[in-house]
Amino acid sequence: MKDRSLIFFVVGALLLVVFSFSIFQYRHTRINAPVVEGIIPQNTAGPKAVQFIKKGTYPSFVSGTMEPGNIRLELSPEGFKNSAFKVRFFANAHDMVLEPYDLAQMTTLQYEGRLLKPSHTDRMKGHHDSGLMYFDIGKSHDPDSLATFSITVKGLPRDEVRVFNWE
Repeated sequence: MKDRSLIFFVVGALLLVVFSFSIFQYRHTRINAPVVEGIIPQNTAGPKAVQFIKKGTYPSFVSGTMEPGNIRLELSPEGFKNSAFKVRFFANAHDMVLEPYDLAQMTTLQYEGRLLKPSHTDRMKGHHDSGLMYFDIGKSHDPDSLATFSITVKGLPRDEVRVFNWE
């Protein structure tokens, strides 16, 4: 009877290891898989549009990859909050930490001939992170008129200058 219990225990442990490995492999494959659903090329060298949240909102753009030595950066403008233009970012690095990269210093918003640095940016940390950037547009600005703008990020690996255009 004891031998049977030991066999069940060993078989159960092996099944648990195989199941855990399968889940890890699936998640690893999903993270490294290229984004192919709904991609609309913006231009030949620039970031690609990934999604439209709903009609009337800004599309998200992605630049970079999850390859070693690179950072995948997605920017998703969310509109205005108290005279500040709010942009969500998602950063992913395969073999690097994100702490050395300060988006507050690296990022500029350009619209109507104006250049703005973020008034606030969440600090990146770890290998995978997300946060918010706020650009103080001012109370006199009409939120509906910010239809054409670009956000430039300088200093990330591989692509030294990344320009995200919304037109």
